[in-house]
Amino acid sequence: MESVMSERDIVIIVLDELKRKNLIHEVKSSFKLTEQALYLVPKIKQAINTNKNEIKYIKEHGMPEKSKSITAIHEGGLILDKQDMLDNKINNLLQANVLNNSYINKINNILNNFKDDKYFEIIELKYYKNKTREEIANYFSCDEKTITRNKNRLINEIKTLLFPNNSINELGY
Repeated sequence: MESVMSERDIVIIVLDELKRKNLIHEVKSSFKLTEQALYLVPKIKQAINTNKNEIKYIKEHGMPEKSKSITAIHEGGLILDKQDMLDNKINNLLQANVLNNSYINKINNILNNFKDDKYFEIIELKYYKNKTREEIANYFSCDEKTITRNKNRLINEIKTLLFPNNSINELGY
């Protein structure tokens, strides 16, 4: 007796195989993207400070030399001297900081909408200070379910401001 696979079963098998071969990637929900964005904030702030320190070092000491014999570098048809290289490096770091600061400002502006929420500190404790659900529950003197419920509520509210198009698409529009 032959078993007949449904179209749905065939589609699932094909999708699984495409994922396994890294030919397609799962689309992350706006909830997951929001959590990832919040987890990135402390790391991005650290990157901004690292870039500032590198700029300061380059301005004070120049770039470390790899070889005394190198006086110019060929870049896209142009010959760059040491000063041009320093200026390019500093400009790249400054541009990275502009983008990073823009990201931080966007997150902070969105979070300001929720600062009066009784459980707002969950965001900072969980995503910025890496506290466990149990530690956060102790901080608020409540049970862990209350923390989970309010964290999820806050993320669901934040996601609509951070990723409005994704949130609308998830509704099926």
